[in-house]
Amino acid sequence: MDYQRINKLLDKYWECATSVEEERELRRFFSSAVLPPDLLPYKAWFVSHEAETLPPLGQDFDARILEHISEDRRLVSTFKSIAYLIHKIIGMSVKKLFFLCGQNACGLSYDPEKE
Repeated sequence: MDYQRINKLLDKYWECATSVEEERELRRFFSSAVLPPDLLPYKAWFVSHEAETLPPLGQDFDARILEHISEDRRLVSTFKSIAYLIHKIIGMSVKKLFFLCGQNACGLSYDPEKE
């Protein structure tokens, strides 16, 4: 067996970039009786019976994931819109306060000659 290929497949596996066939190859490799000592810790990961009995993702898997992503994007978009409106309301309120105080509607006066 080409141990360099197995190490490359392991690197790919940990990056979630392997195909189903490459994962099957890893399971076949780790199911063998003779393994190099540096790869023994990974054996339990690839020979578990759960790995073989996982249900297939199904034809609509991508559509379901994309639907969840679009829902999250709508939620973020709504949150950003609300935050923008709050920002604008506060900004306009502060401007109005300064405008009214500038026309002495706040009851404040500033007389530089009194200093």
